[in-house]
Amino acid sequence: MTTSSHIGRFRLNRSWYWLSPFLLIALFLILRQIYPYLGLPTAIFLSSVLMWISLASAWSAFSAHTDYWNLGVVVFWGLGAYTAGFAGQAAALFGLNSSNAALSLFQALPPAIFAGALMGLLIGALTLHLSRTAFALMTLVLAWIAHTLLTGIGWQIPISPVQPGEIYTALLVFATLGLLLNMWLYRSQWGATLMLIREDERLAASQGVNINAVKIAMLSISGGLTAAIGCIMAYDSSYISPDTALPFALVPVTLACAILGGYRHPWGPVIGALVLVSTSTVLPNVSMLLVITTLVLFICVRFMPQGILGYLDPIGRWSLAISVSKSATTLPTNEMHTALPYPVSGDVDNASYQPDAPPVLIVRDMNYNVEALQVLTSVNIHVLRGQAIGLVGPHDSGKSAILDCISGFTRAQSADIFLLSEDITHLPPWLINRYGLVRTFTPVRLFKSLTVLENLVVVRNWRGLSTWAWFTSFPDEIVNDAMQILRLIRLHELADVPARQLSFEHQRLLMLGMVLMSRPHIVLLDEPSAGMSDASCDELARLVRRLRIEYGLAFLITDSNLRFVSRVCDQILVLRSGRIVAEGTASEIAEQAS
Repeated sequence: MTTSSHIGRFRLNRSWYWLSPFLLIALFLILRQIYPYLGLPTAIFLSSVLMWISLASAWSAFSAHTDYWNLGVVVFWGLGAYTAGFAGQAAALFGLNSSNAALSLFQALPPAIFAGALMGLLIGALTLHLSRTAFALMTLVLAWIAHTLLTGIGWQIPISPVQPGEIYTALLVFATLGLLLNMWLYRSQWGATLMLIREDERLAASQGVNINAVKIAMLSISGGLTAAIGCIMAYDSSYISPDTALPFALVPVTLACAILGGYRHPWGPVIGALVLVSTSTVLPNVSMLLVITTLVLFICVRFMPQGILGYLDPIGRWSLAISVSKSATTLPTNEMHTALPYPVSGDVDNASYQPDAPPVLIVRDMNYNVEALQVLTSVNIHVLRGQAIGLVGPHDSGKSAILDCISGFTRAQSADIFLLSEDITHLPPWLINRYGLVRTFTPVRLFKSLTVLENLVVVRNWRGLSTWAWFTSFPDEIVNDAMQILRLIRLHELADVPARQLSFEHQRLLMLGMVLMSRPHIVLLDEPSAGMSDASCDELARLVRRLRIEYGLAFLITDSNLRFVSRVCDQILVLRSGRIVAEGTASEIAEQAS
């Protein structure tokens, strides 16, 4: 008998999930047909709702999924408006347009989108390596600089007005695109990488996610959509000036629409836009709307960060909505663990590497200093396939610095680092992961808003992933691999439990399971037994030996628990003040110490 269990708090039926936006489109299309017969207030209301849905959805596509708040929305809006105006003038100048005023709306949209996307790439490349706070401030400063410059120059461009129906149709198209984009992000592997970035960038990079490329790409997409809305509304006003192209009121209202509805929910911008636009119809002026918007932002950020939908449908995050077959949890022992590389056989209790095994990791002459402090001096490490090497020493001996330099999070002043004969000395952490080197952290780093199973699924092996796969949801084989590894680390009965609710020892086991999902060749374990009981340390030691002998995995382990290190490692390196002062087996080190 086959059963299925849905993982994650967002359990909408998939057919209904994708059908719902088209029902909304149908409603607005019906309203479009009767648009000429509607009174002016109703027509303005519908267009305003669509405009704010479009803007809030474009903002959410980047900012809600990464937590990098773009406060420079007006830059992209204004760029789209001015691109439309200048493109029309250029077309008239070169005789590409019979009218001397402007291109048609749908002719102007492609260059506006391209300009917004290009601006997103530029801003992202220059600012997304900064902290989230610094990025928000930089985008706000950029908006102020743009407004100041354009006001000083005084560029004013007339545009031929278009029929209100064209504006409505264009806004409907981009509101729909924004909604579908956010729905896709909640269901795709690409969206999963954004969730990892939002939860923990350092952990995401260690698990093979190219965080800078993903962030820049999404800011570019968001910028292109925002520029398109600016282009459309320029045609609606039939005149482009600094005041219409860079309205600062755009920023708080856009954020309020997204956050009030639930900015981490694909339907959040729709709900927020409907509420705010409905409220604005009873307000006497724009100034009062800005006051209300500011209050809404304060209340939502302070008391209701999940927004309206966060309380009605409390997903509160990206969710897998994956389905796990019963067969994935009842595989015979001898058919399990296909998720790991190099299955071999051997005696787990007497795990030992072969002296003639091929080298997995070679570190030569590693030197690292922080200003005048020499942290590492002439460190050399050689790890063979299936071998475990332990690094021991005082707290400030440089053990963690070695792991940071090898995994790419810190750059050594000089070193030669080879992984399976490939030079990885200057590679970023995400690329080192894809070569087959993965690490853990102290303190424990997990995606704590996700369940145990979801933590493994989202850190799948990204090597060799096809372009098309990024646009799809996680396949069943990835979920099955995750369940197999959960059985290996004996956490399969806790698959549905949120990671934040696990005991400390279970969290450490889960972190090891996440490492195994990447199908590594070598694992760097940073203080794996810290805070664990003796019985749990013995169980962890047996698991590491099993991974070595059954799968040929190599380990480089830093730990202060000498009993654990001696049980797991073939060779121990003793560090003092950043230098290796002794090396050998556990018994040899004990003899040297005596």
